Amino acid sequence: MDAFLDRLFDDDAIWEKAIAGGAEKHIKTKILEDFTDPNYRDALKSRIQDGKKSIKPPHEAQVPKDDGTMRTVYVNAAEDRILFAAINEALFRYCPDMVHPSCMSYKSGVGCGKVAREVARYIKASCQSLDHIGWKIDLSKYFDTVDRKYIEQVFEAVASRLGPSALLTLLDIYYHDDRLQALDGHMFEKYTSLRQGCAVASFLADSVLYPVDDAMSRLDVGFWRYSDDILILGPHADAAFEACSEMLKDMGLSMNQKKIERLTNDKWFTFLGFSLRDGEISLSKKRLGNFQKAVRDRTIDAAHPAGSEKAMPRIASWLYEKGESGYGYAEGILPVLTSVQDLKQMDAYILDCLRACDTGRTKLGGLGYNKSGNGGVIQRGRGRNVTENRKKRPHIDGYTPLTYMRSLYRNAPAAYTTYANLMLAGSRAMGMDAM
Repeated sequence: MDAFLDRLFDDDAIWEKAIAGGAEKHIKTKILEDFTDPNYRDALKSRIQDGKKSIKPPHEAQVPKDDGTMRTVYVNAAEDRILFAAINEALFRYCPDMVHPSCMSYKSGVGCGKVAREVARYIKASCQSLDHIGWKIDLSKYFDTVDRKYIEQVFEAVASRLGPSALLTLLDIYYHDDRLQALDGHMFEKYTSLRQGCAVASFLADSVLYPVDDAMSRLDVGFWRYSDDILILGPHADAAFEACSEMLKDMGLSMNQKKIERLTNDKWFTFLGFSLRDGEISLSKKRLGNFQKAVRDRTIDAAHPAGSEKAMPRIASWLYEKGESGYGYAEGILPVLTSVQDLKQMDAYILDCLRACDTGRTKLGGLGYNKSGNGGVIQRGRGRNVTENRKKRPHIDGYTPLTYMRSLYRNAPAAYTTYANLMLAGSRAMGMDAM
């Protein structure tokens, strides 16, 4: 009996999610259709059970990092990607106890905004009297440096819960095969540890550090981990920082010294895409840049520029149309951001871009990020065109400010939905889809 294998191939919901994920990653339709066929999946199950299924060596690929450098990831063949995505989802579902509650990465239903609110509450409750509130840590090349023995321990722990399985044998063989296809196509061998890019690396990245997560969470600190990003807060953060460093060192892992950040109450810091300070939450520098680009793309930098009357539906569609995430941009930030000052700045920027669509004076000052800002992080350089545009177009009818929508979202959800739907109805009437 192979309980793990049987459960995975009987769980249609897991395969539906894996196939949908494959579609988002633009895997060929024919391959996706194969996995929707029960006979195809039964044949794949038999091949795995009989030890006849092998995983092809992955190929290297380069993806950009936030700092402008490139990260090497390992991309599997399309069929193997879907299979690994299904296995990874099954591991999270069938072995949830192997991921510590303080580890937030890759978990269903645990969004970055939810974590940011939890961190903000902790800061407000436990750190307001402190000058030095804690540490933000980045692990150095985490996905590349975990010793293979810790990967083996994870597979052994899964077997102790689900029983021996041909799936685990398949994974074990794959993680002991060091063959790779290089960027130029030639084959070579290299130890690749968790193999970032392989779906199963998500579960491994969470579960491998369970002992560290558990030990830190037993100390008198606030502790959160998102894959290779760690946050330690509270009066005893320094002692926890030293203990964490020692445990990582014992596992052959290290902190990225260039990215260790000593956190103080007078500066904003970034965690999971949000900026936090003194219990308040705003956008991170990267999110702020993405916001500015998204607004410009739909207004003054649009492929077919038009007046504010036609640009506004594009903004409304982007803000409120539910996409693959299940919510629009506005719904992703309004429950999280507490800085009304920054929301006002975001509203002002949207309106300035809409005005520029009418006047043609499109050289506008951008949005800057101020780590020491009081009440928010956004700083604005407006310039002469902004002043002139506001004189010429003092009012833009039809735009509902984010500050007002935030109030509705928090205090009158039904009214929020009504307003959002009205704006979307206007957008669809104009024939504008989200860009």
